[in-house]
Amino acid sequence: MNLNISKMEQFSKMQIECLEMMQGLIAYDKEESAKGTITPTNTKLVEAFIDTQKKALQAFTDLLEKHKPALQAIQKESRKKAEAERKEKEKAKKAIKEEGSLFSCIEPATIEVEKSEEEPLLGEYDIEENDCDDET
Repeated sequence: MNLNISKMEQFSKMQIECLEMMQGLIAYDKEESAKGTITPTNTKLVEAFIDTQKKALQAFTDLLEKHKPALQAIQKESRKKAEAERKEKEKAKKAIKEEGSLFSCIEPATIEVEKSEEEPLLGEYDIEENDCDDET
């Protein structure tokens, strides 16, 4: 369950602020129309929308507050579980890394080198003994 309490609270707060700004605009329209500078606007539909939205947001806020302690407990448990999984993965990665490490052995491995007596390779400018141009 992915319920972000702070985002829901923030959303509700922003919605209410916006609705209050809308009410302010309606009040401004009424003031200006009372002065006679503009014709009045029929705002009954907007006022009904604002009223309905505020009631719905209040019901949402009440619901959120009702379940907030339980949701916080669920989130806390989820965070603990995620942290435990993260630590387990980190531990597994560390074990794999140490397994593949050059220094992971307790005792150093001995490497036997076989000595072979091969003729030395001739360099690029070396001349072989049998390499001559006389054909007699």
